Amino acid sequence: MAHQEKIQKWGNPNIFFGIFLVCYLFFAVSHLGQFLTADENKWLYERIPNYWTAIADQKWKKTFINDKPGVSVAIVSSPGYLLHPDSREHCVDGEDRIIRCNTEASESFLMAYRLPLVLMNGLLLLALFLVISRLVNPWVGLWSALLIGLSPPLVGITQIVNPDALLWSFASLATFTFFLALKTQKKKLALLAGFLLGMSLLSKYVALILIPFYFGVLVLYYLFSDAQKSEASATLKNHLGALGITVITAIVTVCVLLPAFLFYPESYFKKYIESIAHTGAFALIALVPIIFVLLDTFVFKNKTLEMLRKIGVSSRQYFLWLPILLFATLMVTIATRLLFPGLEIFTTLPFDAKEISTAWKVYFIELNYWKILLLEWSPLAFSLTPVVLLGLGLLSWRALKREWPNEGLWIVTLSLFAFGYIGVLIATDVLTTIRYSIILYPFMGFLAAMGFWYFSERICHTYKYIFLTLFIFVLSLLSLYLSKPFYLNYTSSLLPKASILTDAWGYGGYEAAEYLNSLPDAENITVWADYYGVCEFFVGKCLTAYTFDGTVIKPDYFVLTRRGNIRYGSRFMRWEEKSGLTAYKHYSDTNPAWQINIGGHPGNYVRVIKAVK
Repeated sequence: MAHQEKIQKWGNPNIFFGIFLVCYLFFAVSHLGQFLTADENKWLYERIPNYWTAIADQKWKKTFINDKPGVSVAIVSSPGYLLHPDSREHCVDGEDRIIRCNTEASESFLMAYRLPLVLMNGLLLLALFLVISRLVNPWVGLWSALLIGLSPPLVGITQIVNPDALLWSFASLATFTFFLALKTQKKKLALLAGFLLGMSLLSKYVALILIPFYFGVLVLYYLFSDAQKSEASATLKNHLGALGITVITAIVTVCVLLPAFLFYPESYFKKYIESIAHTGAFALIALVPIIFVLLDTFVFKNKTLEMLRKIGVSSRQYFLWLPILLFATLMVTIATRLLFPGLEIFTTLPFDAKEISTAWKVYFIELNYWKILLLEWSPLAFSLTPVVLLGLGLLSWRALKREWPNEGLWIVTLSLFAFGYIGVLIATDVLTTIRYSIILYPFMGFLAAMGFWYFSERICHTYKYIFLTLFIFVLSLLSLYLSKPFYLNYTSSLLPKASILTDAWGYGGYEAAEYLNSLPDAENITVWADYYGVCEFFVGKCLTAYTFDGTVIKPDYFVLTRRGNIRYGSRFMRWEEKSGLTAYKHYSDTNPAWQINIGGHPGNYVRVIKAVK
């Protein structure tokens, strides 16, 4: 009896989740006020204040603060604006181009805006745990939360005042809530999924891809169902109704929280469509199966769908090859980069080229489908933690049995979503990065958790769930700890050090400022930085402008980065002629006064160079 009581006491997923949440908060709050990333200054000093000013003045058109649109960030980060109503004045660019910041308050200022994002995602992780626990079981719910919440890229993006900070959490919770709505056929869950989908759309328009995905899920639910015809047909109608409730609720959420969309739809609806594709082709393609299913269900009484269902039920086990193909794709991508590191797509084409076609237009690299797939899958493959990859491998091992499990639909559809998402990026000429694929990480965490669950079924041990939980927990913490404090720049140790998959993106600026602040008479030192994240923390004179009066302002030090080099190098002759700026020659300086390589990758550097007088 005492033995069983111990298992119930220490083997309760709720207790482990509480411990995990404390660890998530500890790491997420670490370093929270000690960096500033690219474009974050625009959210802090302009967009978030502009949203709340527009609401207060009832100028609804001005609530459209960005084309992401990022309204969810403005709402969740609002405590920062309440505490700092003068946010626009925190850093001011003077007429002499010197940036004057309240450096003493910078850390508390950034904490005020970022901490609400960290806490909100903590609540959403709790909701994910509860929803997945009901969808599958509490252990899968716990392991999913662990693998998602302790993922370095997700912790890193959560720390940034950026739409991606909430896209991954709202989109994943919306998806699993919709799955649960299909399973339980409860309308209140469809309503909740709709609100969460609306918040996803208010984060980034890319969340639109979830709507056709949800439609595909409910169709596959029907095609894979071995229920009687009448029951299956009734379930399909119920599910279509649930999707209708979800979509309508999402639209209402967007209209209420982004009034510009409600009062000026002609200006903004087009942006939603164009966010998924540069043309309306994808929207038209998606309409064809939707119209077909609706007509066959409500007019022709499922005649065609019923024939397809017979094929679907008899062949559904073959769809289990999808998670196998997903794992194989990741492994082949990793192996190819390790075995052929000299491929020009890895050595010549920058990871942040943005467009696939840039490979030919700018770098004259001849691409084929194989090379494109390697490019598109690399960021995800090399930024998943080893424990997630192991879980995906275990899921593939289980799928080899070709026995349809109770959770087969969720496994197949999420695997299919990963391929579909990458496919849309390829079709729209988008070269993906870790940030662009951030929506995939929670789904990879869930699939990995399912792999560990199936593995646990093969273990006969009283404490097997406790051991597996500790195994997942420790390995996840280790990956997070090793990437501390630059979580978003986490890449697998398998990635060659000469390669990078993400920029410093503002990381290292605080550390550079600390070095500069330690110099004698730092208050009278003038620094020119080629990127963001330095001036907010430096006590002396700091500027980032490319043009200024070179006869009056003469930098004593330069803070240089890879990304800044790309921006500055494109037109440096013009800028140096205008202001007498001499930064360009310092990019080749091999003897910096101070340097940090983010993630240990030399190409991802932040350097402090002493100016040559």
